[in-house]
Amino acid sequence: MWRRDPRSFIEAEAFTEAQTEFETCLKRGGETTSIFLNDRPSFRYFPEVHYYLGKAYEGLCGGGAKASYEAFLKIKGKAQPGDPLIADARKRIG
Repeated sequence: MWRRDPRSFIEAEAFTEAQTEFETCLKRGGETTSIFLNDRPSFRYFPEVHYYLGKAYEGLCGGGAKASYEAFLKIKGKAQPGDPLIADARKRIG
């Protein structure tokens, strides 16, 4: 079954739906090692789940945004200099 990209919920400001989708992604994180159903490694997409979950929490004005951004930075913070998501996460943490 094809599902909508959960980032579209953030763009539509449907933050409750985004939170639900990204929390599901975290719970099923092990599946990211084979999202393309072939031999190409795909776990590199997983850290972004923390970033977008932080944006969903931020849109809901609830707690958890900072922890999600910190989890994202813990995984990717030193990996790719110049990555716009890393810069944005650092800015949002303050």
